[in-house]
Amino acid sequence: MFDGVEPSLGTVYVSPGQVVATAEPSRLKTVLGSCVSVTLFDARARAGGLNHFLLPGKAPDGSPERYGQGALDTLLARLLRLGCTTKNLQAGVFGGACVLRELADLMHLGQRNVAFALNWLEHEQIEIVARDVLGKQARRLELSVADGSTHVRLLGDS
Repeated sequence: MFDGVEPSLGTVYVSPGQVVATAEPSRLKTVLGSCVSVTLFDARARAGGLNHFLLPGKAPDGSPERYGQGALDTLLARLLRLGCTTKNLQAGVFGGACVLRELADLMHLGQRNVAFALNWLEHEQIEIVARDVLGKQARRLELSVADGSTHVRLLGDS
């Protein structure tokens, strides 16, 4: 059963501001620029999921999953409902590129998103087993819920 988005041919595209958690052996895909996705997978429960958040911190109002706190809390809560336990979860952190070079010195949003995700995972004591963050290129991310593996492909010019 999917919690968040219904499956389509075993592959689900996760849009900005979405959170998907499932025990189905499916593939979850997203594309990231300065946004960040955290993948969580529990091998014992054979369930996993990912989020796609745009901004660090907590939402001032509405759309909590567009912000790191809401996206991460929602993903964890959905996985716990699927039978996962925090101690068995393994995480991946992806994205946070500085794709708007003219704003790099002023406000590196991607860097702030990555820092938020890493701090949240440390606070929850969830082991990080994969990461592909920062840089100047967008990424295509795929999570296989069957085994928790991730695949990243860089997009565009370096």
